[in-house]
Amino acid sequence: LELAEVVSELQQPLQETESQPSTLSEKERRARELELAALRLQLNVARESLHEAVENEDFVSAARLKEEIAEVELVKEAAIEALLEPKAVHVEQSYRDETMIRLKCLFIVAEYLRCAATTQTLPPTVEGLVETLILPAVQSPDARLRDASINALGLCCLLSITLARRHLPLMLQVVRMDVEYIRKRALHSLFDIVAVYGFDAFEEEAEKPPSRRQTQTPNLFDEEQEEEGEESLFDSSENDSSQSVHENIASRILSVFSSFLDSDCSTLRSTAIFGLCKLFVQARLRSASLFSRLLLLWASSSLEEDPETRTRLGFFLTLYALRSRDNQFLVVEAFLPTLKSAATNLNTTDTRRLIEVMV
Repeated sequence: LELAEVVSELQQPLQETESQPSTLSEKERRARELELAALRLQLNVARESLHEAVENEDFVSAARLKEEIAEVELVKEAAIEALLEPKAVHVEQSYRDETMIRLKCLFIVAEYLRCAATTQTLPPTVEGLVETLILPAVQSPDARLRDASINALGLCCLLSITLARRHLPLMLQVVRMDVEYIRKRALHSLFDIVAVYGFDAFEEEAEKPPSRRQTQTPNLFDEEQEEEGEESLFDSSENDSSQSVHENIASRILSVFSSFLDSDCSTLRSTAIFGLCKLFVQARLRSASLFSRLLLLWASSSLEEDPETRTRLGFFLTLYALRSRDNQFLVVEAFLPTLKSAATNLNTTDTRRLIEVMV
């Protein structure tokens, strides 16, 4: 079955059916039982006659008796079906947990997309489900549905640059405003999207006129829920003359990523650290300032309660510099900014760690 058919069948409600009970009277039942007994007796006599004809090598009579037996068998089967009372069949419409059904559909779509990732193209059957199943679930009040839908949407974006560009504002909105584990899911998906396409793919979309951009991305929350003074990442501000003309979508995405480096939530902070390390390793990101921040974060006291993140970050910092000559130039470029920041934050920075890396 096609994916759309499977999802459609899961979402269809159970139908209640009931068959009509038999209306045979006792007299009619007795008459049919006698008829059936006569047919059985006729079959037994015909079989005995067939056996005798075969023994006497009367093959003409044997062929005629064989046809007669086949006809009587058909009549007997019809008599049996007429005699048996059809049982009333009840299919009760059980309680349907719509949330669980939608969750199952989203899980099926996600697994289907993981299997389709080898083709590196979005299957046509999924494109319709994005609008009918995934996006409505993103706006659901149930956190489980939102989490599963963000996971499915992220997988769709990995297979379609068009969907990635269209729903990037939505993913950034989720990263800023949802509950912790859903924000982590969205943040992880964003890092994967950038790792696959790079920032240049979104720069091309930014160069288009505003009227050509997609405007159908759903708004997850009311404006009252947004923090006071916080502006949308993609709203054009013609009155803001102080905004640099060089500011672009890439820098805005990076600003969102880097903002989680100072997050009080260790889960989100670790996700941002590992995501930035991934972008550095895959050459999707080259920023001396961000590399300097990772160095300072590794040497700071903020990761004392998260030794696993500190260990993995230190492993990255060491191997990144040894990977290529370009990486070594980036480390050199980040050297002075790192020392200046460490000098102004001596109370929170372990300078011995920095010396080990720099030397």
